[in-house]
Amino acid sequence: MIVEAIILETLDWTRAVAFYEGLSGEFGIVEVRPVPQAILWDPSADFLPRIIVREAAPGADRVGGIGGIIVLCVDDIERVDRAHDLVIRLGAGDVEEARWYSGIYAVRFSDPDGHRFEIAMVI
Repeated sequence: MIVEAIILETLDWTRAVAFYEGLSGEFGIVEVRPVPQAILWDPSADFLPRIIVREAAPGADRVGGIGGIIVLCVDDIERVDRAHDLVIRLGAGDVEEARWYSGIYAVRFSDPDGHRFEIAMVI
């Protein structure tokens, strides 16, 4: 079995688009429209599985808090540091300082809907 995609839902499409488009230059995120209102990491990017952000079902009153962290690996420390500064500018929540632990240099943060991410460089 292979995990094809992780789907994150948002209650505020406009805010989600601004946040993820802000990350696009650094991480190759593209907006696609085969279905209404979806953002996904370009399948040609280095990230597998695909990560899809879409509007929550009508009537939903909360999303987020998936109980885990989505880890995106990058190839150098400078990208982690740039990501730290970028997610702060984009209004990410719960941004932790970039730090080393167990051979990993990483920054953790939450997107506007509370989904947790880690951008990491592994030695």
